[in-house]
Amino acid sequence: LAALPVDEAGDIKRLLSYGEETAGGLMTTELVEVEGSLQADEAIRQVRMQGRDVEDFYTVFVIDQKRRLLGTMRLDDLVVADPTASIERLVEEPSVTVSPDVDQEEVGRLLGRYNLAAIPVVTDEGVLLGRITFDDVIDVIESELTEDILMLAGVPDEDELRHSWIESVSTRLPWLILNLATAAIAASVILVFKDLIEKELTLAFIAPIIA
Repeated sequence: LAALPVDEAGDIKRLLSYGEETAGGLMTTELVEVEGSLQADEAIRQVRMQGRDVEDFYTVFVIDQKRRLLGTMRLDDLVVADPTASIERLVEEPSVTVSPDVDQEEVGRLLGRYNLAAIPVVTDEGVLLGRITFDDVIDVIESELTEDILMLAGVPDEDELRHSWIESVSTRLPWLILNLATAAIAASVILVFKDLIEKELTLAFIAPIIA
């Protein structure tokens, strides 16, 4: 960190202060922002200068002089706007924001629910801290889905795939016992109604499904 510029080192220190699985740990501080007091043509000049250092941006964040988030603008809307129009009159209020301590899984759900290109991360006072794009959370979403699938299979941790067979059996044993118990109950029900099943051919086709 000592070899980095002061502003970059400060950003990294701030990001490291947030939990790894939170919005603060997931966000990037590289974004394009303009003040709401600017006119559209002035804002475009700001976007051109900032955009050289920001990768893949489609959303322009509008802030006030204290860096509080006023809203967002689509880049194409800014380009076609009247050059003399005030940004404050063009900006749209953000449909959703998150605080830096929000869980990363919730961030993924919000991005998908609102179909956003990026979601702003703000403080309790509304100060803009950074942004999270869909590309930032795609790995998180895939990881969470994998974790859910493993949980359903009785493997709560992906690392347990590499455990010994004894550890794997002990983990899955409760699920196996539960399945065995429900199968025994189903077999008992079929046995009780054996005579009825023999008379009703339709029930004979349903019986394997119940079992």
